[in-house]
Amino acid sequence: SLSVMFAIIPAGGVGERFGSQKLLFKIADKPVIEHTLDKVIPLFEIVVVPTSIPDLKKIAPNILLCRGGASRAESVLNGLRAISELAKAEDIVVIHDGARCCVEPELFFRVIEAAKVSGAATVAIAPTDTLKQKSTMQLIDRDQVWCIQTPQAFQYGRLVEAFRNYKGDLASIPDETSLFDSGVSVVEGSKRNIKLTVKSDIEIVAALLKK
Repeated sequence: SLSVMFAIIPAGGVGERFGSQKLLFKIADKPVIEHTLDKVIPLFEIVVVPTSIPDLKKIAPNILLCRGGASRAESVLNGLRAISELAKAEDIVVIHDGARCCVEPELFFRVIEAAKVSGAATVAIAPTDTLKQKSTMQLIDRDQVWCIQTPQAFQYGRLVEAFRNYKGDLASIPDETSLFDSGVSVVEGSKRNIKLTVKSDIEIVAALLKK
């Protein structure tokens, strides 16, 4: 396993855009959340899953279940509290979406190395589509934009402090790098690291998982 102890896999959401609990949707006879955990479990000593999924059985001894929050950020905060007795300030904590089940180990290695240096890091990809402002149809310069993915990695102390200092509504936080004004390093992600969001993603995810 990596020299990193902790991963948090927020799995509290109900998947509004998907239309049902997407994490329990079965692809190749296994729920999406289990495909994700299969990728994560071998790499970390402790995998915290903040979730309201009642029948998420302990599929591995290193899974620690805690309560899922009303929002993603709240789930992550619950996860951070669950390891507060174990984690030291400089320990790296990795956060990864339960719905990104095609993630490659390589992405974890790279984002962790970056976080060891900067304290906060995310995987992201450069957009390839043309981007336009909705109301004006004005062109948005692609070079100014990242498409943020997970995994994201943080020094435990820095992330807890960022949550403490954040004065806005936690429900409006789409990901944990949004708690930081600056100092987040970016490592290149992968187009294969797709997040199951809408029903039409199923075919793509199923094909990628077959590989």
